[in-house]
Amino acid sequence: MNTPQIDISKLVPSYDWNNNGEHYQEFMLCYQNLINTVIKANVSMFDLFDVLNCDTVFLPYIAKFLGYTWDYNDDVQKQRLYLFNIVEYNKRMGTEWGIIDYLRTNGIAANVVFLVHQVFNLSDANSLLDSFTSCIEDGIKFHEGSVEVLVGRVPFVITWSITSPMNVLRSYSGGCGTDSAALVMGGAGPITPILDSTEIWSGSAWSTTGALQTSVLSIVGVGTTSASLCMGGFNGVSQLTTTEIWYGSVWATTTSMNYGKSSASGCGIVTDALSFGGFIPSIGTTNICEIWSGSSWATTGSLVYARQDLAGCGTTSAALAFGGTNNVGLIIEETSLFNGTAWATTTALQAPRADLAGCGTTLEALSFGGAGSTIVDTSEIWNGSIWSITSSLNFARTYLAGCGTVTDALSFGGGYGAITEKWTSISIPGEAATYYVSGWDLNVIIPDTFEQDIKNMLAAGMQLNVTYLDPK
Repeated sequence: MNTPQIDISKLVPSYDWNNNGEHYQEFMLCYQNLINTVIKANVSMFDLFDVLNCDTVFLPYIAKFLGYTWDYNDDVQKQRLYLFNIVEYNKRMGTEWGIIDYLRTNGIAANVVFLVHQVFNLSDANSLLDSFTSCIEDGIKFHEGSVEVLVGRVPFVITWSITSPMNVLRSYSGGCGTDSAALVMGGAGPITPILDSTEIWSGSAWSTTGALQTSVLSIVGVGTTSASLCMGGFNGVSQLTTTEIWYGSVWATTTSMNYGKSSASGCGIVTDALSFGGFIPSIGTTNICEIWSGSSWATTGSLVYARQDLAGCGTTSAALAFGGTNNVGLIIEETSLFNGTAWATTTALQAPRADLAGCGTTLEALSFGGAGSTIVDTSEIWNGSIWSITSSLNFARTYLAGCGTVTDALSFGGGYGAITEKWTSISIPGEAATYYVSGWDLNVIIPDTFEQDIKNMLAAGMQLNVTYLDPK
């Protein structure tokens, strides 16, 4: 059997060796014997440290091993207690109660604490699975041969960063796509009052592409850069019923909507889309919702409240509508959910906003910009049940457009500008800590709210794996 090689030099602290060479030699001999003992007997290193009673001269070396920088000018007894606490912490790390203490201290849900307890007291993965099917709803997944545990906060923050601007200054435009492949169409500019131009986003820059058939502002866009739909809007004279399809390089008109309207919102894809709310001259602010089958429009369940200048996201079977201006001109914070047939009111935005943008799904959404009493840079994130404030835009803007997901989004235009901002992740070093649980490698990350953090990790494609070995 080969003996593992230990790089002792990494464990040696800065020290005045000229005056303490004898102690250093004594320590190295003792330490080498200790290492050999651990290797041969598989004894815990931390059980061999008696920092409360050992000779003071050895404490700097033990401190170096424990990752603590010894201060020769500080009180020895105080630092001895520091080392004692570090040793005790390390001895408890990875034990059942050590992990449970950690979880409770950081506010992780009780069922996860219970799960940790069961990991130490069940002999096989099937027993674990049978005992914790209810935990699946809280983001804990089980599969044959291993247990996948998703706990706590994603080890990054997501924030807005400024990127390449559009070529044309514009507001009141439509937008669709992703943060790496987006489309912006129409709108109003300070030079050209009503635009027909379209730009395509490559992930790093905008370039001009095929123009709309009609110059229009206050329109809705849905889909991708290869197949999208834009509908409605205002051409300077009247609200339009016009619908255009994008084929990747050119726009073509298709079947019109039943109602001509502007300042609406929508969601979906080129073959399956929704248009909801907006302004219809003969009605005023409306709650009418239309659904696109891929070839024609039909009315479907109306919004709970009539409103225009709102934002929305999702699909034809699960959509979200939020913010806007109601039929008496008040800016509102109301949020509604569509289940495929009817709308229902749910938890409102943190503050009333109109002329905002948004993206995502009914489970995870993002709202940004707009205006309340003033033009705002506010962003809010939806976790499926509530909105909460998150990182703000770099520039307060209204009448902007956006697209993407709750973890990778793009905002563009607004305020007659060309500003583009990207919603991206920034890594936070040191957020995650790994604990070894009797053969289980459990990654525990300090949480904010358990349920939303699970959703964030899943949305980001992250998995924190715990491989089943045998917890006994």
